[in-house]
Amino acid sequence: MLYAVDGREFLDKDISDEHWEKISGLIDRLFSHPIWTVDFKHSMRTKAVETALSKNQNAEKAFSDVQLKPGYVAGMDKLPPDCLD
Repeated sequence: MLYAVDGREFLDKDISDEHWEKISGLIDRLFSHPIWTVDFKHSMRTKAVETALSKNQNAEKAFSDVQLKPGYVAGMDKLPPDCLD
């Protein structure tokens, strides 16, 4: 990093291949969650996610209710089979 404005260090810093690999893996895990492919009419939980996305409200609760949490994205938590029910 040659120069960085305060607060922009992450944006201005070169990211190592190792870190890009980790970031890429987390993004892959985020988008491999079944909420992105299920019909939102599947259950009340999935309908809540649709509403949260369309109205930009209560997203934290809606995603938490379908187990789309930081622990899942980081690979620490497994999804229960009924996470969308």
